[in-house]
Amino acid sequence: MLRLVINLDRSKERLRRISDSLMNFGLRFSRVQAVDGRLLSEAEIKQLVIPKWKRQLFFRELTRTEIGCCLSHRKCWKMLVESGEEWALVLEDDCIFSNGAASFLDNEKWIPETVKLCQLSHSGESGDQVLIDKNKHKINNRFEVIRIIKPHHIGAVAYFIHRDVARLALEATRQLEAPVDEVLFSLNYPIGRKYAGWMVNPYVVRPDFVIESTIGHRKEEGGYGAPFTAMQRWRKFTTRINISIYRKLYGNKFQVSFE
Repeated sequence: MLRLVINLDRSKERLRRISDSLMNFGLRFSRVQAVDGRLLSEAEIKQLVIPKWKRQLFFRELTRTEIGCCLSHRKCWKMLVESGEEWALVLEDDCIFSNGAASFLDNEKWIPETVKLCQLSHSGESGDQVLIDKNKHKINNRFEVIRIIKPHHIGAVAYFIHRDVARLALEATRQLEAPVDEVLFSLNYPIGRKYAGWMVNPYVVRPDFVIESTIGHRKEEGGYGAPFTAMQRWRKFTTRINISIYRKLYGNKFQVSFE
């Protein structure tokens, strides 16, 4: 198993913090040099990003940090595929770990056989009410693996990814349409529909809400724009209807927590 931490060269204090946290658990990791989207040229961005009129569902312009974030995660997926290992734990450098995190970070043996993409973090707050799939996997008396279907369980702070999913993710992001967490974890996209939503509960990793994310924050200008073609409008509408039907048929209310 690979254990990878994404970190910008200029974010030395972040690296020190997460290094100390992981070393306290007795865990080693490999640093993955994050791509700084702010340094990409206009020509590079044009080559990397799918033009709006060709996109399936995501119609606003990606920010430079979103592009850099996706390219950084692609590095991790490529490392996994080329390593011959089956699993990688991918961590962004603003992680806060709970006391119970060590056993989940140590290895992948706790992951259910049918799960190939599993998040250790939650994008909301502890105590949030969510809608989950009826299928759950018990790990022990304290923890289980649940599948959130509403809201979209986005956020790529900390997740386990199987080599098979990494290959699909690399193929899906040869050119970029949406942020990395949308492509991986949203029900709008094929990988998310088939593999995503699974999360450890109580979740054991959360982002540091005090410090600003330097890898993938979205505070740059750029709002959502209207779809450009009738086909794009229709595709977005039918996708929303299908997801809504799925949630009504399979969803149960559930409360998540950080522990």
